[in-house]
Amino acid sequence: MNAFIVGCEIEPLEEGHHYAYKDFPLHCTLVHWFKTESNHEVVGQVLSPVLKSTAPFRITSLTQALFGKDQNIPVHKIKKTNEILTLHKRLIQALKVTDPTYTIPWLGDSYEPHVTDIEDRALRQGESFNVTRVYLAEATDSENISARKVIQLHQLR
Repeated sequence: MNAFIVGCEIEPLEEGHHYAYKDFPLHCTLVHWFKTESNHEVVGQVLSPVLKSTAPFRITSLTQALFGKDQNIPVHKIKKTNEILTLHKRLIQALKVTDPTYTIPWLGDSYEPHVTDIEDRALRQGESFNVTRVYLAEATDSENISARKVIQLHQLR
């Protein structure tokens, strides 16, 4: 099984670079971790048409919140715009051909766009970013998703 996550680049990412969780650049999660028998080439091919047809868009940080099963992961919620919600749903739809198993249930109408605070790095309330690139990252160990490698960076059209 392979484990992947898809997100919007906020701080610069390097394709092919390995990151520990605490070193991963700030990003806005588009598709939470999922497992599939498909390899990264297949997953990337599935995502590519969706991302090539997506225009850059703006995200804005709202309030801080706590996520996770123990409500102990600090995040900043992102304004739910039509652009980000539509992209999330289009990516979920495209990924169905890979028969994914999602690690959390917050998909589709339950999706909460957010940026996880990582150590001393976090968005400020009201801070906005233009999203121009989306990444596909793979866990270096599908049973332990804290270490990841950026497999692909997709430029939005």
